[in-house]
Amino acid sequence: NKENKTNAFIDTYRTISEDLHYHIEYKILEANNFPRAIFNYANQIKADIIFANPYTETRINSFYGTDICNLISPASKLSIFTAEPFHS
Repeated sequence: NKENKTNAFIDTYRTISEDLHYHIEYKILEANNFPRAIFNYANQIKADIIFANPYTETRINSFYGTDICNLISPASKLSIFTAEPFHS
């Protein structure tokens, strides 16, 4: 549900921004291959970190088992933080 994802993101942003003293930039992405879109966008803007759901947002190719972490070069400063969403 797009609305629930947006609300979860906004809640996370608010929680993090209360503890940080600088502006956090973000963009909500949508695509057919969402993990690849995340990776490409992160590279484009030279992001430091990607927060992703390990079950739905990291698998680039489910047939070959390619994960978003496999695309990061050893010299890259990009880190992937995977965390399972909160379940009530």
